[in-house]
Amino acid sequence: MGVREADLKARRAGAWRKVALALAGLALVGGCAVGRQPAAGTEEASVPARIALAPFIDMARVYGEVQSVRSPLTGKMFVTGEMAPDVADLLTAETERFLHDQGFEVVSPEAVGSVMETLSAGSDQPPGERGLIMATARQVEAEAILVGYLYRVHGRQGGRFAVRQPASVAFGLYLVHSPSGRMLWSGAFDETQRSLTEDLFAVGEFIRRRGEWVSATRMAVDGVRGILADFPASPGGAETADTL
Repeated sequence: MGVREADLKARRAGAWRKVALALAGLALVGGCAVGRQPAAGTEEASVPARIALAPFIDMARVYGEVQSVRSPLTGKMFVTGEMAPDVADLLTAETERFLHDQGFEVVSPEAVGSVMETLSAGSDQPPGERGLIMATARQVEAEAILVGYLYRVHGRQGGRFAVRQPASVAFGLYLVHSPSGRMLWSGAFDETQRSLTEDLFAVGEFIRRRGEWVSATRMAVDGVRGILADFPASPGGAETADTL
């Protein structure tokens, strides 16, 4: 009798392990597509060696918080919200470091931002609109410009293992060919951390974050690094891909 009970317990434990592995596998499969949206035809498109990098644009400052806002370049909807301080600068610096590491010649965010601000002052278009982006790139003599739109970086309220309100982050990154206005690549991140009881498909993220509720800043940095993992890595000619 004792042997049978032990055998039954072993079988049950094995079954639970299989269920856990299956759930984790589903979570990882589903998670791969979240937040990453490379433009159609990216694989065939070459990216210019010289890229103008615009500072991340705070869309909550432009349109206000808790507003449904369309991406100026793709039309995708995002909800704006509270913005943690200095995150725009942090993500801009992270992106600039990535481009340098990949061998691109980068027109600095400071130079690009200064030109964009000057052009915006003489225009009725909000910062980051398509026309201003392309004019800025031409002004700094870059065939491509990478611009980021930051919609919200809402800080976590609570501790590492219990929260009243989780971190929530949303932004998009877009690489535009300035002579033609075509998009060479794009990526977006829109996430509010959920517990396993809310979303079983969050198993992969739950394990990666060691069961912790993370800060909005960490989520934002992880998000931009994940998106940039799909960025075209080889500088080349200026053949273009998907149209805006």
